[in-house]
Amino acid sequence: MDTALDDVAFLALSENRIALLDALSDEQTHSRDELMETTDVSRPTLARILDDLDSRAWITQHGQECRITELGAWVHEEFTNLLEMMATANQLRDFVRWMPADAIDHGLVRQLDDAELVFATESDPTAPIRRAGEHVRDGTRLRFLTTQVSVSYFAAMRDAVLNNDMSAIGVVTPAVCKTLRNDFTLTSLSRDLAESDSVRFLLTVDPPPILQIVDSTVGIGLVDTGKNPRGLILSDDGGVLAWAERTFESYREDATRLSSDKITQRQGPSHDSESTEEAEDLVDELLESSSDR
Repeated sequence: MDTALDDVAFLALSENRIALLDALSDEQTHSRDELMETTDVSRPTLARILDDLDSRAWITQHGQECRITELGAWVHEEFTNLLEMMATANQLRDFVRWMPADAIDHGLVRQLDDAELVFATESDPTAPIRRAGEHVRDGTRLRFLTTQVSVSYFAAMRDAVLNNDMSAIGVVTPAVCKTLRNDFTLTSLSRDLAESDSVRFLLTVDPPPILQIVDSTVGIGLVDTGKNPRGLILSDDGGVLAWAERTFESYREDATRLSSDKITQRQGPSHDSESTEEAEDLVDELLESSSDR
């Protein structure tokens, strides 16, 4: 008698067998001619596979007509689920090594079967950053943690804040804060964000995972040891959202609120050198405490 593993192998080793079960899965009666046309298999191959399926009680045959059984429909459904899970697992294979350890510990991998997975490639290394920005532009509420600065991402955030009335709370590291304040290409971006009533920045000395929550959809940014973007996971699963909100709140609660003059340098006559020096001192102090940990 065949074992369960034998039956799994019986299906897994033949695309034609799976195709025939797919064709019969509507639980309607089909003629052999219909099945030949649908699956594009030869008549001898069709006859052999149907006999094999019949011997397992997965289908019934009456002359030239065939129909899936209740048992066969169950086998087809569960095997299809297995294939879909394995397809997701295959995609996640490269993602898992870069996922935040806390996400792995909470079993989030099992909840990513419907997630959108965006890879960085040689031809498009910034694809995850660009997709994250697109996601932000569609939102009305943003909560995020980050250790990195991307002009395109912060531009997308500014566009959503100014054009869509999006509210945003971000927890950033001292290095991000210094970049926002000192990088010339970010001057107008950081000023617009910092001076908006809809945006709040907070400072943390503990490097957080790269995470965004846009309304109720979660984005998990994945970077390698060299801090290069490797991928993005977008999920609206309830369990993933609950983990993301707990993670965000854990960093927000211990973070220091930043006023606008601490993340942007104002130019011209209104430049406040005293407040800029104060900002520099605060960030340098936090950088030092971070490096001591």
